[in-house]
Amino acid sequence: MRPGFTTLSGLINEGLKHYHLEQGVKAAQAVNVWDRVAGPAVASVTRADIVRDGVLWVFTPSSAWSQELSMLRPNLIAGINAAIGIEAVTDIRFRVKRLPTRRPDEPAPDRLPKTLTADERKLVADLAARLEPDAGAVIGGLAERMMARPDRSGICPVCSGPMDPGRDRCPFCSR
Repeated sequence: MRPGFTTLSGLINEGLKHYHLEQGVKAAQAVNVWDRVAGPAVASVTRADIVRDGVLWVFTPSSAWSQELSMLRPNLIAGINAAIGIEAVTDIRFRVKRLPTRRPDEPAPDRLPKTLTADERKLVADLAARLEPDAGAVIGGLAERMMARPDRSGICPVCSGPMDPGRDRCPFCSR
């Protein structure tokens, strides 16, 4: 890295600290680390849903699973907090909900990435070309991944970046 430049991750971390969002972002990561901390057997039949006020909500297939996991609650909380690096989760609550069974390494069907069209790939390449090479590679890769997400498709008519469906501009151009 050249002197006087800050990495993108550094800028993001500075912004999170400045706006006091670091704790919330770290807490939300608890959902992402659930499968790893819980282990493959538990991950194949449960799903972490959301963190609210320090409580991680997890769906289980039956009350028996909820009861069994409740006994492991202290170890699970410690493992999750260790994985995300802060004490963001204070409790875990289990709710029964029928979930389709899947292998832990298999993404949920509604989360499979879509294949970008040639036009979409060209837009990403054009966006990346407008930036410095290092930044263009990072931002281009990020834009491509965001556009490939089935729930985040769409191209901003102003900057050609990814945007939410049903919106007429991306969040940056809407300001």
